[in-house]
Amino acid sequence: MAGLRQRKKQAAMRHIQHTAFALFEEKGFDNVTVEQVAEAADVSQSSVYRYFGTKEGLVFRDEYDDAVFGMILAELESGATVLGALDKGMGGMIEEHFHHDRDITLARTKLWASHEGIRAAVGLYLTKLSERVVEAVVTGGRYDEMEARFIVAALLNGMLSATLSWQKAGASRPLEEYMDRGLSALARVFRED
Repeated sequence: MAGLRQRKKQAAMRHIQHTAFALFEEKGFDNVTVEQVAEAADVSQSSVYRYFGTKEGLVFRDEYDDAVFGMILAELESGATVLGALDKGMGGMIEEHFHHDRDITLARTKLWASHEGIRAAVGLYLTKLSERVVEAVVTGGRYDEMEARFIVAALLNGMLSATLSWQKAGASRPLEEYMDRGLSALARVFRED
């Protein structure tokens, strides 16, 4: 269970993000500034930057990121399998994002998929994140650095592809189905060769 400080941070991030999305819907993403988001959310601009880094981060970052990736990294560093660590870490996030917060997640994904600047920011964020995940995989002792880089790149890009497919299909089926189908297809590729 998250402590008081963590819960306050999560609530603040959620409030800022919901405020930003109302502005994006009203005015369009390109026509909204961080200053406008901060003013509408009644927070300082520095709070927006501290929690989200950039305006684009308002779309793809959220209050779950640190907890989810912290759990995944801890699992990997302790020697858990890559898929086991992802399953444990992502399970709660998928429940929160794609079931409880389905509508905002769908709106976020749609905006992310349609805006080049957001896609570029996601790419940079995932590049930084993948370095941490690679280190954790190597620390876990199952793979060397080259193998870990390949595995992490394949899984992160696969998760992005599954999320985009989920969004393009109107979120008509659970995200887990898209991820499972992608992993099954990848397994078939390796069996065929």
